Amino acid sequence: MSSDKTDLRISAAPSVGGGSGKLEPDLVWQWVKSMTASRRTAQRLGGEFPTVSSNVIQAAVAQARAELHPLLADSLTEMTELLARERIRRATRSMNGRRR
Repeated sequence: MSSDKTDLRISAAPSVGGGSGKLEPDLVWQWVKSMTASRRTAQRLGGEFPTVSSNVIQAAVAQARAELHPLLADSLTEMTELLARERIRRATRSMNGRRR
């Protein structure tokens, strides 16, 4: 977590060459894409709770993810099946309508 905070400070600091200190948008995007959802969550919570140790925040995020992941996976499977059923029914109705 401390490396994430360091990265943010480095990206906000003026460049050594006397430039504006702004990173190119594609470099920022690459950095953002490289962060996992859990790391982004921990980073946001670190900003919200600056006096709490990053280890405590990371542990809380990991525990919450472990508790929620199975529930979300089951829900996603159910939603996928419902959507697929609806699309199959529409396709079947469409094909039956063309036969008449």
